Amino acid sequence: MESFINAYQSRINGDLGLVGLLERAVMLTGHIIPGVVGIDDLSYLFSSLSRLLRHTHDVLLSNASITHTREHTDSVDSLQMKLIHLLAVLEDVDIIAELMARRIGGSMFQYKMILLIELIRAASRLLLLLKHGNHTFDPKIVFFLDREKLVCQDCAKGQLLVDGICPICDPELFQRSQECAKTGDFSQLLCPTCGDAVDLKTLWSWVEEHGLHSKISFYATPEEVGANMSSVQAEKAASAYTTLQQRRTKGLVSSRLSLPIFAAEILDIVRPVVHLCLQGFLGKKSWVAYNCSLLMDLAIMYFRAISFSNLHPREKRQHQRRAMQLLKYFLRSPVLDDYTMKYLIAIIHFVRNYVPLGGIISSSMQSQLQAMTSLYTLQWSDRIL
Repeated sequence: MESFINAYQSRINGDLGLVGLLERAVMLTGHIIPGVVGIDDLSYLFSSLSRLLRHTHDVLLSNASITHTREHTDSVDSLQMKLIHLLAVLEDVDIIAELMARRIGGSMFQYKMILLIELIRAASRLLLLLKHGNHTFDPKIVFFLDREKLVCQDCAKGQLLVDGICPICDPELFQRSQECAKTGDFSQLLCPTCGDAVDLKTLWSWVEEHGLHSKISFYATPEEVGANMSSVQAEKAASAYTTLQQRRTKGLVSSRLSLPIFAAEILDIVRPVVHLCLQGFLGKKSWVAYNCSLLMDLAIMYFRAISFSNLHPREKRQHQRRAMQLLKYFLRSPVLDDYTMKYLIAIIHFVRNYVPLGGIISSSMQSQLQAMTSLYTLQWSDRIL
């Protein structure tokens, strides 16, 4: 198993274009297969696989990036990253886990599976909050890799190093850097543009002092258009690697944990569990469960708005996205069943009768609507598939 993982990682490290192609192929399969075999659940299966594949590739590419670029001291708490990994994976598999539970054991087993997932999620977030002060974050963003900045524009395969060097276009320099990394002697690693020695152990300060260079500039036109382009590439790569290095050495760093933010995070952690328990006692269409969840979400928005100016930019974007998600309460039971459903059905009929290709579009809308009414994860999560 370990040899397979190593071989797979070597393969994707050598061809970033193949990575994106594989992810798109899985997603496209999820759109085609359900229409052929008539099983809508397959679309959610392939959608979950596609997101899980993207997350796995980002983690593998991030690890490879740091290994190729410089030696580092991994001082981040491993428990913190494991918990964030767990939260990210749960976001990828929660829908398919709920579907499988419903098929295996019916609605009661489905409810127990959802409750188990939410309890694991709540416990992980609570531990991150109390031990590391982490709040107002999206676990997927923590591991997101900006591949556009890292992929070489010349070959569309190689992953650029911090100074813009591509292992595919510059195999000789890349090989020398790997040999120097193994021996710990970087005195023979020279920049092919200026001839200065490149010490990978202090590469960040070297880039700031000497500027950005790349062997790709050897292939530039006399007007040095190519050299300018590779400088832009190197600058983007350096920016992406800086973000990666901060993640590996500092982990997830949140803004100061004030009392309003702490209250908002506690409410956000317990809200899904409280709502699920109320639904378990009072029924799926309980107005008490619905109103309790809505009031808690409004309180969360209020407490975070109080400390909005003190949040990091990433946290501000997360807060604004969550505020927009309040509109999803129009698509949640019992409002969906008692009020919104009739308007959505009218829209579906209009699309089917008056819009070009309306039959295909309306069928997809109807399938999504049916899934919304039967899957808790789709109806009450922060995303719409």
